[in-house]
Amino acid sequence: MSMEPVKNEDASDERLSVDADESSVPGAVVFRLKGRLDVFTYNDLKESMDPFLTGAAGKCWLVDLSHVPFVASSGWSVFIATRARLNAVGARLGLLGLLPEQVRVYQSMRMGDLVPAFANLAEATRQMGLST
Repeated sequence: MSMEPVKNEDASDERLSVDADESSVPGAVVFRLKGRLDVFTYNDLKESMDPFLTGAAGKCWLVDLSHVPFVASSGWSVFIATRARLNAVGARLGLLGLLPEQVRVYQSMRMGDLVPAFANLAEATRQMGLST
């Protein structure tokens, strides 16, 4: 019996786009994500963040999820692991621009106990004591 692969319409062939900006907010790295953050793309996020670990001490990493329509458990696990790595060097992590479905998952997972979330960049910079 021959089996043809079935295309999963929910699976994303699109790579996650990650734009890292170290210049718009002093003392912070702003990661702007676009696309789905799932089992197919979570490693793209990790690989995009890893180079910034050198020199992360004392900084704040802000991850903008406003253009991410879906975050799978693998994506949330990246944030948990990143938070631990940043805490080890005296740096902080914050999420911003969560969409309504992300807010529900964020709250149900009690992510707020680990990683603060903010409505937008202005709120994040104000609440985290950063200047623009």
